[in-house]
Amino acid sequence: MRRFVHILFVTLAAGVLSGCASDDGGASAYRDDFSEVFGSSDRSGGTQAEAPWAIVLRAFSGNGAMDRAAAAAAGMRDGAGLASARAVPRASGAVVVFGGYPSPDDRTAQNDLRRLKAMELGGGRPFSAAFLAPQRGVDPGRNPELNLDEARARHGEGAKYTLQIAVYESEKPAEAKRAAEQAAAQLRRDGELAFYYHGPTKSMVTVGLFGDRDYDPATDRRSERLRALEREYPHNLLNGRTIIERRIGGNRTQPSSLVMVPGS
Repeated sequence: MRRFVHILFVTLAAGVLSGCASDDGGASAYRDDFSEVFGSSDRSGGTQAEAPWAIVLRAFSGNGAMDRAAAAAAGMRDGAGLASARAVPRASGAVVVFGGYPSPDDRTAQNDLRRLKAMELGGGRPFSAAFLAPQRGVDPGRNPELNLDEARARHGEGAKYTLQIAVYESEKPAEAKRAAEQAAAQLRRDGELAFYYHGPTKSMVTVGLFGDRDYDPATDRRSERLRALEREYPHNLLNGRTIIERRIGGNRTQPSSLVMVPGS
């Protein structure tokens, strides 16, 4: 049966974001082209490991994730002059991060992010999906960088759909909002492009951003990267637990599902 995309403002029944910087392949070969963008050393400034925010370049999962991330980071440092590129362990594997910034709106952070996303190597843009994320131990609060309401303004008009994977609700709305914000922040630290969205009575968490090439509502055609994210996050959780839907012919666990990004 075809699953329909529900408008985000109407329902909290599903949703997930794409465009994450995930990659389970081996370490890529990085060329000296980096030095043309950042010079002989990066210009992120500050003590990177202690800074609240960093740029996620690649994410790794599975066996040997930390070793592969470390090899990729070494290639960036030794062959490209990105001195602050480093591998960081995460709950789901490891990520390679770059720089250190006081906030996602910091001018240097935005300039570095723009340069990395536009960088061309070997005929492609290996960091086109790079994004800013809070580092471990940071509470982002009501931060626009994680707010789905800001996704199109920050990631482009082509970001039309996202995958909802969780809903939080409580008799105390502030608690649900805080839980959703913390979940989105943790997912970003784990290498996913995650967002939160606060509705009138509930808060949701989504991952990934998708456009017309990823989803056709007329035919329900879905790109491989969208299907891969649906396989990775098959359920829509309520306060961290699966939701059982009672249906004619048998019950089922509520799946994650595509929703429209606000403003689409």
